[in-house]
Amino acid sequence: MKEYINRFLNYKKLSIILFFSVLLIVGILIFDDYGISWDEYNHRVNGFVSLNYIRSLLSLNTYSGFPNLENYIAREYGVIFDLPMAYLEKLLLIEDSKNYFLMRHLTNFFIFFISCICFYLLLIKRFTYK
Repeated sequence: MKEYINRFLNYKKLSIILFFSVLLIVGILIFDDYGISWDEYNHRVNGFVSLNYIRSLLSLNTYSGFPNLENYIAREYGVIFDLPMAYLEKLLLIEDSKNYFLMRHLTNFFIFFISCICFYLLLIKRFTYK
């Protein structure tokens, strides 16, 4: 009986690894098919407004074409995702808007993928009884 339980647990682990592997592969294959939502450009501007503000505090050159934070109408919106994306765009020297949005979509998928794994681990911790 113990042999059957061990075999079942091995299949269970294999199926979990297979599920997350398929999810990762499918996500990487289709991230460029997400399309662009109506507010993605606004989020890009939001990230650069905040990036320029930080650069001005550090006495660095700011990027042109973006309003100042004081004059920006949406200055109260959060930038937890937009600011790192603006920084990565400049760090990776992305000039084409298509590539910027593709980078944004791929990053968004990786955050979702990692969140799925964390949620799975949380469920295991919560619902495993000893």
